[in-house]
Amino acid sequence: MIKKYNYYLLLSCLCFLFCSCEKEENVLSRNDDYLLINSETYSVEQSKMKFWLEFLCSSKCEGRKSGTKGNKIAREFIISELKNMSYRPTVQKAKDSSNRDYYNIIVNIDNKSDKTIIVGAHYDGAVESYRYPAANDNASGVSSLLLLADLLAEHNEDQIYNYQLVFFDGEETQKNGVSFNGSRFFVSTLTKNPLFYLNIDMIGNGEMLHRIETTSDYLFTCIKEISERHRKLELEIDNKIVNYSQDFVPFDEVDIPIFTWKNPLKSNQGQYNHTPDDMMKHLSLDKMEIITRINYELITFHFAQVIFKNKTEVGN
Repeated sequence: MIKKYNYYLLLSCLCFLFCSCEKEENVLSRNDDYLLINSETYSVEQSKMKFWLEFLCSSKCEGRKSGTKGNKIAREFIISELKNMSYRPTVQKAKDSSNRDYYNIIVNIDNKSDKTIIVGAHYDGAVESYRYPAANDNASGVSSLLLLADLLAEHNEDQIYNYQLVFFDGEETQKNGVSFNGSRFFVSTLTKNPLFYLNIDMIGNGEMLHRIETTSDYLFTCIKEISERHRKLELEIDNKIVNYSQDFVPFDEVDIPIFTWKNPLKSNQGQYNHTPDDMMKHLSLDKMEIITRINYELITFHFAQVIFKNKTEVGN
């Protein structure tokens, strides 16, 4: 444990040094890309996310597109960070209908429960290029899931559920027009349905407004209660899915209740997705930390009812 604290203390110091030192060309994908820091709220948790974001958005990762060298570098980095938290991540090799390979990273947290919650974020990007950092889509979700893993490792005394944390590959649309390749394969291997699936995607946009969609009326009620403790972030909360996309789709297809983060309906938060302008300077570490803490409170919530999928129709 001491070794782990020393690691993150060193990490925090390095992050502050990065703020004042000129970045090497192979560290950041764009010379004008940077993370804004609010000195009044900057925390150890935000320094961790900053470190993870800067690597995932670096030119080394070349956009993190599935099947590329940059994707592999990102995958190895995520695995290394999880091992630094004392986890033993496994890699699941997945295939699509065109026999392309994808690599999901899975962390199993066994708390000897008969109930499991699955949390996922995709780490692949849409374009192979150092000019496409893919910061919001979805380095933001990956960094949030890494922080969630860290919180679960730090506060593991009274956890009453098992957890599977999955970093999905192949979410972005491939040449054959198929998306959600890693998550679709993962779902096909499940032998027992989880309580629900929580999806983390595109959560970093600097506007302090975001949207939650869930297919469970009970989760809708629970998140209303949790959100009251986080009023700094304005939330749209809906008990149905609008716009059928992201890695929750394969889970929903087999009637697993889902909870997902989305761009607000009447906003332009997704305007930079799949463009060179999806950069770190458009992200908010404050917002990402709040969303991560909401996710933590949700998955450690002592649910008093069975979680069912609603019978309402999915929106188009």
